[in-house]
Amino acid sequence: MEPKGSVRGRGGAPRTVRRSRCGVYKQALRVIAAYDRREAPAQVARFRAEYRAAVRRIRHWPHLGAEDRPNVRHRATRVFPYNVVYTLDEGARVVTIAAVLDQRRDPAMARLRAP
Repeated sequence: MEPKGSVRGRGGAPRTVRRSRCGVYKQALRVIAAYDRREAPAQVARFRAEYRAAVRRIRHWPHLGAEDRPNVRHRATRVFPYNVVYTLDEGARVVTIAAVLDQRRDPAMARLRAP
């Protein structure tokens, strides 16, 4: 049984995933990786794998992410305290990864959820 919002359940192919051109997500990934290399070097490869798994889940089930604003959603990674923020274009069937934010420390998470 497919989760609610599944692309496969609607008879469509998985959506195309793009990375934001502004590079915010790349900068965030670099900062996270640098922190993890300092604090927990053994976890860097595990974080990268978890990030890729989160992007795969977003690709297949984009509607399962919490909607913060119209067409802007976030999905938490399973192991690490980070959210992958993305936009969803239903017409073009495209998901754009906008940022990776720390759930605990990043003030952008509070601004994102503000009305």
